[in-house]
Amino acid sequence: PLVVPVSYGALTRRGLLDRLSRVARAALHEAQEVGQISLRSAPKGIVHRGFAFVSVSSRDAGGRPRPGEVIIKEHTVTLRYAHRLSPHDQAGGRREATDAIDALELALRNSTDRDATAGEVVGFSSTEQQSRSLEWLVYDCIVTVRSLFQLQAPTAGAAA
Repeated sequence: PLVVPVSYGALTRRGLLDRLSRVARAALHEAQEVGQISLRSAPKGIVHRGFAFVSVSSRDAGGRPRPGEVIIKEHTVTLRYAHRLSPHDQAGGRREATDAIDALELALRNSTDRDATAGEVVGFSSTEQQSRSLEWLVYDCIVTVRSLFQLQAPTAGAAA
């Protein structure tokens, strides 16, 4: 059974990104949030231990929504994280980077209970890419969050 906190309509896209940003900064040891991360602009366009939100989308998680009902919304956020590899210890740098992604996943999954209005993290996946220069590892982390959303019931004076 799905367990979600009772927070009708409280989770906005901005609120979701703010929450994920706070958790990511703490989990990634005060990593810096940047506007974008692109392997094409490396190394100028990448900040070591930087992260950026690449996309955010949401959808109804099932059923036909009717006015006045509470529905489940599912939000999918792609967070991109960059980690610079030292040319003198690439294996050690890769271990640090994978440790950072594991810490991020753990922090996101454990963040639900502390902030019940922010929904529940129900999914996390990551994909690693390495730059052509072999200097950077970039991870695309896909985070899925479910929340409750209260649809407004029509008011008595509203036109149909």
